[in-house]
Formats: sequence, structure tokens, C-alpha cells
Amino acid sequence: MKKLLFLAGFALFSMLNARADDIKVVPGETFTLEINLDNANEVCAWQATVALPEGIELVENGTKLSSRHGDSYSLIVRPLAKETNQYLLVAFSPSLKALEGHSGTVVTLTLRASKDYKGSAVLNVVNQTQASKTGEGTTTADKSHVIIADATGIDTVNASYLQNREVYNLNGQRVSKLSKGVYVVDGKKMFVK
Repeated sequence: MKKLLFLAGFALFSMLNARADDIKVVPGETFTLEINLDNANEVCAWQATVALPEGIELVENGTKLSSRHGDSYSLIVRPLAKETNQYLLVAFSPSLKALEGHSGTVVTLTLRASKDYKGSAVLNVVNQTQASKTGEGTTTADKSHVIIADATGIDTVNASYLQNREVYNLNGQRVSKLSKGVYVVDGKKMFVK
């Protein structure tokens, strides 16, 4: 009985685990996100809605179909509404050519984090559907990606800025005398020049 409960719990955990690895971004910089599709049957068209969090934007002309599509596919990218920061992606083959393979990246998005992007937010890929040559449609599970501001960014400051502040070296020891180097101030890495 315990074994059965363990297996049922593991199966439930697996179904609920739709989150991918965290995506670390540097505020003000661009980064890429690959959207993958696993398909058991042949697929000649697919669509998905990408819901971007506040502080993340799609770079103009920042979508690229993967090599799984060959040369016969077209991609349409349309904003759903300005205030929602959501985009509809539709890829299709007018000649009904099937995607190559049954697993892997279908599109790469180039995104940019705003200069003041901090903390973390969730980017959702939802309403994913795919169609076969015969018109059969299937729905793919929604995916979530956590986008976090890269904690390795280092600000450059003058030593005078750090006076009357709690300053720590990279070993976590509080320091009072500063020389040129990297320190932690208010939880941020700072380079003293």
C-alpha cells in the first residue's frame, strides 16, 4: 500500500511540475528563450500564446523558427493586446509539410529585460495547440519559466559612496578600510575603483 501511495504521489508531482530551469537575465540586456514541442504524431501547424511578465519585452523581429521547420513554414507573431504583453505565435506549412522529428525546439524568442528589472517573474507559454495533415488537433501542457535578475551584476562606485555603510568582503567579513576591489554593500556586489 505504501508503495502504491508513493507511486501515485510521484505521478501527481510529475504532472504538476511544468516549470523549466530559471532563466537568469541581466537588466537592460537581451536573452533568448527556446520553446520546445514534443509531438507523437506528425505536425504541420502549431500555435502558442506567450505571456511576458512586466519588465520583459519581445525584441522587434526577435522570433526565429528552428530547423525542425525546414524552408516551407511561415511564422506569424501578433500582439493580443498592448496592455497584456501577450503574443500569439502561429507557425504553419502551406504545403502541409510535417515538422522534422518528434521533439525539440520549434521557435527561439529574443527578449529584453528592462534596465530596472529586479527580482523574479514568471513567463507563461499557454494555449499550445498543434494540428496534423488530417486536421486533428492536440493540446500541449502549459509551461512556465521563471525569469530572475542575474545576481552576478557588479556596480562600480567610488570609495566615498561607501562611507557610513556596512561593507563586507567576498568572504562575508565586515571591513572598514577599503581598497580597490569587489565588496558587498546592501546585498549588491560593488567594485571600488
